[in-house]
Amino acid sequence: MIEAYRHLVDVDLDGRLTAAMVGPRNLITCRVRLGRLLDLRDPAALCRAGLTTAGLRTPVGDYDACQQVGRAAHQLGLGGIIAPVASSAGETLAVFTPHTRPTDSLEITTVERWENLALRLLLG
Repeated sequence: MIEAYRHLVDVDLDGRLTAAMVGPRNLITCRVRLGRLLDLRDPAALCRAGLTTAGLRTPVGDYDACQQVGRAAHQLGLGGIIAPVASSAGETLAVFTPHTRPTDSLEITTVERWENLALRLLLG
């Protein structure tokens, strides 16, 4: 949700939307096990992929470098990518479902309805 906030309502980034303009969302928590995953949480792994920690913190809309790495991982048949989020407040996981294997698992554990995004003060 922090990344949603960053992309949708942070006035410092784009200033086009407010939290009141964002409709209800479901926050879905999953348990994921992938055998073939590009793990970019380590700075050395980021470097090998041609990225830097600073490169993950590009302005909203400037996704070229990250998308190139994602395309390459997809073309290599990997099951997904895990990386730090641009806001430094967690991680993001992209699962390439066409490349999952029978030994992989994707299980929804909870679904929580958010009628609106949290106020910026609550995000801290």
